[in-house]
Amino acid sequence: MNRISSIRDLCGGIALPMVCFAGAVVVALLSGCEDRRIASYEIAKEFAVAAPPAGKVNDRTSVAAPTEQPESLGWTALAHWKPKPASAMRRASFAVPMSDGSDADLSISVLGGTAGGVPANINRWRAQLGLPELAPGEIVGTTESIPADRLVFTFVDIAGQSGGAAIRMLAAIAEFEGQTWFFKLTGPDQGVAQEKAAFVAFLRSVKTR
Repeated sequence: MNRISSIRDLCGGIALPMVCFAGAVVVALLSGCEDRRIASYEIAKEFAVAAPPAGKVNDRTSVAAPTEQPESLGWTALAHWKPKPASAMRRASFAVPMSDGSDADLSISVLGGTAGGVPANINRWRAQLGLPELAPGEIVGTTESIPADRLVFTFVDIAGQSGGAAIRMLAAIAEFEGQTWFFKLTGPDQGVAQEKAAFVAFLRSVKTR
Protein backbone atom coordinates (compact mmCIF):
# COMPACT_ATOMS: atom_id res chain seq x y z
CA MET A 1 0.00 0.00 0.00
CA ASN A 2 2.84 2.33 0.84
CA ARG A 3 4.52 1.40 -2.45
CA ILE A 4 1.42 2.26 -4.51
CA SER A 5 1.04 5.53 -2.66
CA SER A 6 4.66 6.45 -3.31
CA ILE A 7 4.24 5.82 -7.05
CA ARG A 8 1.10 7.94 -7.07
CA ASP A 9 2.86 10.66 -5.17
CA LEU A 10 5.87 10.54 -7.47
CA CYS A 11 3.84 10.81 -10.68
CA GLY A 12 1.32 13.30 -9.44
CA GLY A 13 -1.42 10.72 -8.94
CA ILE A 14 -1.53 9.57 -12.63
CA ALA A 15 0.70 6.49 -12.57
CA LEU A 16 -2.06 3.89 -12.47
CA PRO A 17 -4.21 5.40 -15.23
CA MET A 18 -1.14 5.67 -17.44
CA VAL A 19 -0.31 1.99 -16.88
CA CYS A 20 -3.84 1.00 -17.81
CA PHE A 21 -3.75 3.21 -20.92
CA ALA A 22 -0.41 1.74 -22.03
CA GLY A 23 -1.73 -1.78 -21.54
CA ALA A 24 -4.78 -1.01 -23.65
CA VAL A 25 -2.59 0.32 -26.47
CA VAL A 26 -0.44 -2.82 -26.45
CA VAL A 27 -3.52 -5.07 -26.58
CA ALA A 28 -4.97 -3.04 -29.47
CA LEU A 29 -1.72 -3.24 -31.44
CA LEU A 30 -1.43 -6.97 -30.91
CA SER A 31 -5.04 -7.46 -31.97
CA GLY A 32 -4.47 -5.36 -35.07
CA CYS A 33 -1.41 -7.44 -36.04
CA GLU A 34 -3.33 -10.67 -35.57
CA ASP A 35 -6.25 -9.38 -37.67
CA ARG A 36 -3.94 -8.38 -40.52
CA ARG A 37 -2.22 -11.79 -40.46
CA ILE A 38 -5.55 -13.61 -40.73
CA ALA A 39 -6.81 -11.35 -43.53
CA SER A 40 -3.65 -11.89 -45.54
CA TYR A 41 -3.93 -15.67 -45.18
CA GLU A 42 -7.53 -15.65 -46.35
CA ILE A 43 -6.68 -13.62 -49.48
CA ALA A 44 -3.85 -15.98 -50.33
CA LYS A 45 -6.23 -18.93 -50.15
CA GLU A 46 -8.88 -17.19 -52.24
CA PHE A 47 -6.51 -16.54 -55.14
CA ALA A 48 -4.56 -19.81 -54.99
CA VAL A 49 -4.11 -21.40 -58.45
CA ALA A 50 -5.32 -24.98 -58.65
CA ALA A 51 -3.02 -27.61 -60.16
CA PRO A 52 -4.14 -29.17 -63.48
CA PRO A 53 -5.97 -32.50 -63.20
CA ALA A 54 -3.69 -35.54 -63.01
CA GLY A 55 -3.22 -37.34 -66.29
CA LYS A 56 -4.38 -34.41 -68.41
CA VAL A 57 -2.40 -34.41 -71.67
CA ASN A 58 -1.90 -31.22 -73.60
CA ASP A 59 -2.08 -31.88 -77.31
CA ARG A 60 -1.86 -28.24 -78.37
CA THR A 61 1.76 -28.29 -79.42
CA SER A 62 1.42 -27.24 -83.06
CA VAL A 63 3.71 -24.47 -84.21
CA ALA A 64 1.04 -22.09 -85.56
CA ALA A 65 -2.18 -20.57 -84.28
CA PRO A 66 -5.57 -21.70 -85.60
CA THR A 67 -6.51 -19.85 -88.77
CA GLU A 68 -9.49 -17.50 -88.75
CA GLN A 69 -10.07 -17.72 -92.52
CA PRO A 70 -13.39 -19.04 -93.91
CA GLU A 71 -13.63 -22.81 -94.30
CA SER A 72 -12.26 -24.06 -97.61
CA LEU A 73 -13.14 -27.76 -97.16
CA GLY A 74 -16.43 -29.57 -96.67
CA TRP A 75 -17.24 -33.10 -95.52
CA THR A 76 -20.09 -35.42 -94.55
CA ALA A 77 -19.59 -37.49 -91.40
CA LEU A 78 -20.48 -41.17 -91.40
CA ALA A 79 -23.84 -42.08 -89.89
CA HIS A 80 -22.40 -43.93 -86.87
CA TRP A 81 -20.07 -41.08 -85.86
CA LYS A 82 -21.49 -39.09 -82.93
CA PRO A 83 -20.89 -35.30 -83.17
CA LYS A 84 -19.14 -33.60 -80.24
CA PRO A 85 -18.82 -29.85 -79.59
CA ALA A 86 -16.14 -28.12 -81.66
CA SER A 87 -13.51 -25.93 -80.00
CA ALA A 88 -11.00 -23.21 -80.79
CA MET A 89 -8.57 -25.88 -81.96
CA ARG A 90 -11.09 -28.09 -83.78
CA ARG A 91 -13.36 -27.39 -86.73
CA ALA A 92 -15.25 -30.63 -86.02
CA SER A 93 -15.10 -33.45 -83.50
CA PHE A 94 -16.73 -36.90 -83.37
CA ALA A 95 -16.91 -39.90 -81.07
CA VAL A 96 -16.48 -43.06 -83.12
CA PRO A 97 -17.95 -46.17 -81.43
CA MET A 98 -15.61 -49.13 -81.10
CA SER A 99 -16.58 -52.81 -80.98
CA ASP A 100 -15.53 -53.03 -77.31
CA GLY A 101 -18.03 -50.33 -76.30
CA SER A 102 -15.49 -47.51 -76.04
CA ASP A 103 -15.21 -44.47 -78.33
CA ALA A 104 -12.30 -43.35 -80.48
CA ASP A 105 -11.76 -39.62 -80.98
CA LEU A 106 -11.95 -38.08 -84.45
CA SER A 107 -10.81 -34.49 -84.86
CA ILE A 108 -10.65 -32.08 -87.78
CA SER A 109 -8.51 -28.97 -87.35
CA VAL A 110 -6.84 -26.35 -89.51
CA LEU A 111 -3.82 -24.08 -89.04
CA GLY A 112 -2.45 -21.27 -91.14
CA GLY A 113 0.62 -21.81 -93.33
CA THR A 114 2.53 -25.09 -93.35
CA ALA A 115 2.05 -25.69 -89.59
CA GLY A 116 5.60 -26.99 -89.24
CA GLY A 117 5.49 -29.41 -92.15
CA VAL A 118 4.60 -33.09 -92.47
CA PRO A 119 7.74 -34.65 -90.90
CA ALA A 120 7.57 -32.51 -87.75
CA ASN A 121 3.91 -33.29 -87.14
CA ILE A 122 4.30 -37.01 -87.75
CA ASN A 123 7.25 -37.16 -85.34
CA ARG A 124 5.17 -35.27 -82.75
CA TRP A 125 2.40 -37.85 -83.06
CA ARG A 126 4.90 -40.69 -82.86
CA ALA A 127 6.29 -39.23 -79.64
CA GLN A 128 2.77 -39.14 -78.17
CA LEU A 129 2.56 -42.90 -78.74
CA GLY A 130 6.01 -43.62 -77.31
CA LEU A 131 7.74 -44.13 -80.67
CA PRO A 132 11.17 -42.80 -81.68
CA GLU A 133 11.67 -39.92 -84.06
CA LEU A 134 12.29 -40.69 -87.72
CA ALA A 135 14.37 -38.83 -90.28
CA PRO A 136 12.40 -37.14 -93.10
CA GLY A 137 13.54 -39.80 -95.55
CA GLU A 138 12.30 -42.55 -93.25
CA ILE A 139 8.93 -40.86 -92.76
CA VAL A 140 8.25 -40.93 -96.50
CA GLY A 141 8.26 -44.72 -96.34
CA THR A 142 5.55 -44.73 -93.65
CA THR A 143 3.03 -42.54 -95.51
CA GLU A 144 0.71 -42.86 -98.47
CA SER A 145 -1.09 -40.30 -100.63
CA ILE A 146 -4.87 -40.12 -100.70
CA PRO A 147 -6.41 -37.82 -103.35
CA ALA A 148 -9.63 -35.95 -102.57
CA ASP A 149 -11.16 -33.48 -105.00
CA ARG A 150 -8.49 -30.76 -105.57
CA LEU A 151 -6.15 -31.74 -102.72
CA VAL A 152 -3.99 -34.68 -101.69
CA PHE A 153 -3.77 -36.01 -98.14
CA THR A 154 -0.54 -37.40 -96.70
CA PHE A 155 -1.83 -40.32 -94.64
CA VAL A 156 -0.06 -42.20 -91.85
CA ASP A 157 -1.06 -45.13 -89.64
CA ILE A 158 0.75 -45.07 -86.26
CA ALA A 159 0.43 -47.74 -83.57
CA GLY A 160 2.06 -47.43 -80.16
CA GLN A 161 1.43 -47.11 -76.43
CA SER A 162 -0.09 -44.40 -74.25
CA GLY A 163 -0.69 -44.79 -70.54
CA GLY A 164 0.07 -48.49 -70.78
CA ALA A 165 -2.65 -49.08 -73.40
CA ALA A 166 -2.23 -50.05 -77.06
CA ILE A 167 -3.27 -47.00 -79.12
CA ARG A 168 -3.54 -46.41 -82.85
CA MET A 169 -3.72 -43.09 -84.66
CA LEU A 170 -4.84 -42.61 -88.25
CA ALA A 171 -3.81 -39.13 -89.37
CA ALA A 172 -4.00 -37.20 -92.62
CA ILE A 173 -2.47 -33.84 -93.51
CA ALA A 174 -3.32 -31.67 -96.51
CA GLU A 175 -2.27 -28.17 -97.53
CA PHE A 176 -4.84 -26.11 -99.40
CA GLU A 177 -5.01 -22.38 -100.15
CA GLY A 178 -2.49 -21.32 -97.50
CA GLN A 179 -3.92 -23.58 -94.79
CA THR A 180 -2.94 -26.97 -93.39
CA TRP A 181 -5.74 -29.38 -92.49
CA PHE A 182 -5.47 -32.26 -90.02
CA PHE A 183 -7.88 -35.21 -89.86
CA LYS A 184 -7.10 -37.62 -87.00
CA LEU A 185 -8.73 -40.73 -85.55
CA THR A 186 -7.21 -41.91 -82.27
CA GLY A 187 -8.28 -44.72 -79.97
CA PRO A 188 -7.87 -48.40 -79.05
CA ASP A 189 -5.50 -50.18 -81.42
CA GLN A 190 -7.78 -52.93 -82.73
CA GLY A 191 -10.92 -50.78 -82.89
CA VAL A 192 -9.24 -48.00 -84.88
CA ALA A 193 -7.67 -50.59 -87.21
CA GLN A 194 -11.18 -51.90 -87.95
CA GLU A 195 -12.32 -48.34 -88.71
CA LYS A 196 -9.43 -47.63 -91.10
CA ALA A 197 -11.27 -48.42 -94.34
CA ALA A 198 -14.19 -46.17 -93.37
CA PHE A 199 -11.82 -43.36 -92.35
CA VAL A 200 -9.91 -43.53 -95.66
CA ALA A 201 -13.19 -43.51 -97.60
CA PHE A 202 -14.22 -40.44 -95.60
CA LEU A 203 -10.96 -38.69 -96.54
CA ARG A 204 -11.59 -39.39 -100.23
CA SER A 205 -15.03 -37.78 -99.96
CA VAL A 206 -13.73 -34.42 -98.64
CA LYS A 207 -14.61 -31.57 -101.01
CA THR A 208 -12.94 -28.24 -101.67
CA ARG A 209 -15.03 -25.06 -101.86
